Amino acid sequence: MSIGAAHRAEVFRVAFKEKLMGAEARLNELGITLPAVSKPVANYLPYRLAGNLLFLLGQGPRDEKGNVLTGKLGGEIRIDEGYRRARLICLGLLAAMHDALGSLDRVARPSSDHSTAYMACTQYAQLGEMPDVTRGSVSEGGSE
Repeated sequence: MSIGAAHRAEVFRVAFKEKLMGAEARLNELGITLPAVSKPVANYLPYRLAGNLLFLLGQGPRDEKGNVLTGKLGGEIRIDEGYRRARLICLGLLAAMHDALGSLDRVARPSSDHSTAYMACTQYAQLGEMPDVTRGSVSEGGSE
């Protein structure tokens, strides 16, 4: 089996398992606890429910205590820390979804049509390392 076929088979296996057990159970199995939804610091909402669509807004990196994390990749932030922060952002997004819907099991599928990752970088950050940072937002269990 080729690497591509093996990867597709693993993605299907995980997706099938998640479909059977649900998102909430999968998070529990992975030992992932969602953070509290952070309070807005400006005039915006962390999410907006419009019909059967949920829009998530204003999510940035916050540490486990809810403090806003700042800095630039390639400067005071290394790639591994950027990866960790991308993961924290996604956990915050999941927490906002849970807060809005009451359960992550209500999510039919995320819309990749409108997913965007922005990073503050120095001019010295290596462009080839940027996917390593965003991978922190999609990696199962936060590590590869």
